[in-house]
Amino acid sequence: MSDLPKNAPAGCLWGIFRHVLIAVVVLCGLLLLLTLIFMLGVGKFVGDPTGDKLGEKIIAAGDATERVALITLNGVIDGWGNDAVGDGVAHTLAKKLRAAAEDATVKVVLLEVDSPGGGLTASDGLHHEILRLKEAGKTVVAAVGDMAASGGYYVIAPADFIFAQPTGLIGSFGVIMEHFELGELLKKIGVKVEPIKSADNKDIGSIFREMTPAEKARLGKIVGAYHQRFVEIIADGRKLPPEKVAELATGEVFTAAEAVEYGLADRLGYHDDALTYAVNLAGKDPQVFAYEDAFSWQRLAEALSGKTALGDFLAAGPKLWLK
Repeated sequence: MSDLPKNAPAGCLWGIFRHVLIAVVVLCGLLLLLTLIFMLGVGKFVGDPTGDKLGEKIIAAGDATERVALITLNGVIDGWGNDAVGDGVAHTLAKKLRAAAEDATVKVVLLEVDSPGGGLTASDGLHHEILRLKEAGKTVVAAVGDMAASGGYYVIAPADFIFAQPTGLIGSFGVIMEHFELGELLKKIGVKVEPIKSADNKDIGSIFREMTPAEKARLGKIVGAYHQRFVEIIADGRKLPPEKVAELATGEVFTAAEAVEYGLADRLGYHDDALTYAVNLAGKDPQVFAYEDAFSWQRLAEALSGKTALGDFLAAGPKLWLK
């Protein structure tokens, strides 16, 4: 193979570089195509393009006509979503709860909880799914690990039996609406936002200006209404007097032992204790299984899009949280 002459023209060198660049681009394209083909194969086995179908993992073999479904609620509760716009964390969990409700072989649902709370609507949606489980004749056992705070407890309040790990925390009952005001900061860098609105309250809670006393009072009224709903949900679920729950709903967190004392949990115990309890309720030798998330092309596309929550944060007004 002969070397290029020392005085090779620049056009010749550029031609070589161009061919190398084209080869690299083609190679990357082939690798991407192979990756997509592989993932398509995975999707055929473990799910459908939208991720609606759930797989199952058998944890303990037993009678497949009497089963215990092990479902986990872990982390911040948000992303309710819907079938039209895509999955969120809470929406995915709701599909598992719904699947258990519709499965005649599921007798008991063991819900393991480790959550500091989250969005009001997402928590309320999951609470609704727990009620649907009970309406379908399922027994719901909750097992609190590190914590079931605020929205985490909102979800499990209707459970038939609640275990609390001795070092866990339960409480933080209340509703919060956080508001960021960036108007003064933007002024310092020469940015001014002038909304054109159809009514005075259209931009209530805007991060670009300070709220008026009337606006704060209006949003405070909304927070108070949903706080009262939270109190009623706990009272109904735990069969406690509303006035007693109201005394506990100060945002304070309680130790597991205090939670049992106040009627917020039924027994101190670990995962194994809760599982044994659930198995004994289900039958003589029930099968124990967990749902597995299916592969979702939709969630993959969202992840690859590089979409962030910054745009949503800037565009949205205040949001109600249970945390």
